[in-house]
Amino acid sequence: MNGEAVVGRRLVLGLGLVAALGGVVSCSPGRRGPGAAPEMVPEAVPRTVPGGTSLVPTPRPLSVPAAPGLAVGPSASPAVGPRQAVQEPWQPFPDDRHPAPGPWRPTAPGQAASDLQHPVRRSWRPASDPPDLQSPAPGPWQTAPGPGQAVPDPWQALGIHPAPAPGPAATPATRKRMSARRRSGAGRMAREVSNGPRDRPRVALTFHGAGPADLAERVLSEAERHGAHLTVLAVGDWLARHPRMARRVLAGGHDLGNHTEHHLDISSMGEREAYDEIARCAARLRRLTGTIGSYFRPSRAHHATPMVRELAARVGYRTCLSYDVDSDDHNDPGVATVTANVLDTVRPGSIVSLHLGHPGTAEAMPHILKGLARRRLQPVTVTDLLAL
Repeated sequence: MNGEAVVGRRLVLGLGLVAALGGVVSCSPGRRGPGAAPEMVPEAVPRTVPGGTSLVPTPRPLSVPAAPGLAVGPSASPAVGPRQAVQEPWQPFPDDRHPAPGPWRPTAPGQAASDLQHPVRRSWRPASDPPDLQSPAPGPWQTAPGPGQAVPDPWQALGIHPAPAPGPAATPATRKRMSARRRSGAGRMAREVSNGPRDRPRVALTFHGAGPADLAERVLSEAERHGAHLTVLAVGDWLARHPRMARRVLAGGHDLGNHTEHHLDISSMGEREAYDEIARCAARLRRLTGTIGSYFRPSRAHHATPMVRELAARVGYRTCLSYDVDSDDHNDPGVATVTANVLDTVRPGSIVSLHLGHPGTAEAMPHILKGLARRRLQPVTVTDLLAL
């Protein structure tokens, strides 16, 4: 009787062991049917044993927060190719080697164990994040902000930035103003030219057109005797006093351009006043010659400012004329100084600045023209200097 009881107890223990082993096998990773029990993973539970504390794994359900378009778990993983390692759901990239404390190691007292404490790091962003991914806690790639610091955006840390919001569509009135601005030349700038090509033996003698008409006549006649052609940038009120000089310049084969209406400091003017200075002289040239001329030179300035260049383009000029040789003749330093200032610095392609209306300039003209001839430099108009 005692032997039968022992055999019965052994049989009961064997059946219990088989049932236990069957439960472990049913919870192992693999394909499971729709009605299968939740997947079990070992959880570290501290137990006291003689000699210290050890970790004994016990089964618990695996709970993974789902994200749109992101399947987690062995049953949802894609097929693994040859020589390709299987990635754990909590370790999607090889560089995530130290995730947050999980079920495979003990946590601090009072801290909940979670195998996905941080959102899964990935190189794409779904159209709409679930609530638990919209404002994630600081992860392995992101440190918690200090006092007074804003919480960093994990997507910007990955180099992903939202697209800028589209600007408001242009209204019909706005499009009409933009079209009128383009037609008027606003927004475009006239180019500024300081010299011509350096590979040709040509120079341009350019004159600020003002002063007594007889001095201007002397300069023009001297140039024509030497076969030279000049460029005169006329001041508007000078042409108002001597209107015949416009035709006289063109009749001698010279260029005629715009040097503002009153020869004031155009760089210090406002937009409306500067535009008026350019436009009034251009209108006067058109009345006298039928054209506004090809070139504009800013008054009392070596270079045109961006605003002046834009205004010149609005009036109709494509080129603002500067220079690379200054004779300084407007200060009347004397014939020898004016001549030396020109001949000592001139070279092929130079544009020389001179002035009508100064006796020293008229007297220096023969010396300048002879000096250019000795240097084998031909004085031509700016149009010929810049011609291809």
